Amino acid sequence: GKFGVGGRKGILLAYLRIGSRMVPAGYIELQMPLLMVKPRHVLFAHGFHHPKRPVKWDKWDIQSMRQYVNLIVRIARVVTSPDIRGVGLARILISTAKEYAKERWHINGHRPLFMEISAEMLKYMDFVSSAGLFFIGNTEGNLARVHKDLVSMRRGQKISSGIMSLQKKYLTQLQSLAEEQGQPLSEVLGHLRELTEGMNEEKLRTKLNSLQPHEWYLFKKVLRFPIPYFMCGLD
Repeated sequence: GKFGVGGRKGILLAYLRIGSRMVPAGYIELQMPLLMVKPRHVLFAHGFHHPKRPVKWDKWDIQSMRQYVNLIVRIARVVTSPDIRGVGLARILISTAKEYAKERWHINGHRPLFMEISAEMLKYMDFVSSAGLFFIGNTEGNLARVHKDLVSMRRGQKISSGIMSLQKKYLTQLQSLAEEQGQPLSEVLGHLRELTEGMNEEKLRTKLNSLQPHEWYLFKKVLRFPIPYFMCGLD
């Protein structure tokens, strides 16, 4: 693992031995968690008391988050070779990552207690339950707030949360893409409002499919749909 932009990251590589050759089979990437995740917030709001370690909270407020969020390690990516899918490699990668996290993923001298993953692919293929992770709920996404947040930040609103930090990144991306296409940012933001206002996920996906390629290219990086969120304990 190493620290860099976005915090700590660790990548575990899997190889398949074929005769005397070692063939790359896949990898799993671990990262530090996001501060704000709604399914986790709902779960942790029930309170927690570790029986052996001095880790305890009665409510998952901002103080608890800042104190304990690094006790969570996030699976950012699981990749397996197309040639050997269907043999349980993802389960092996996750199980190995659990052991690695307990032994090596220490933040400020404290090892993690929880592992989490959220991914679009989990809507269609659950490759984590067999490795001991449990479905907690779907993330919020940003469809209901993305336009409001981007407009507020453009007007100078200060960033006060992890969600807004992510939205700030999206504003920078959207501004760059708008300039690339020669469109005023205010016009692009107006189109974004028209796209997302009063839309649920199904309706928005249908609407996105009707966009011209250059329009889809503008908005694909700033829209986050709700995705499944899974978690497990490491003790």
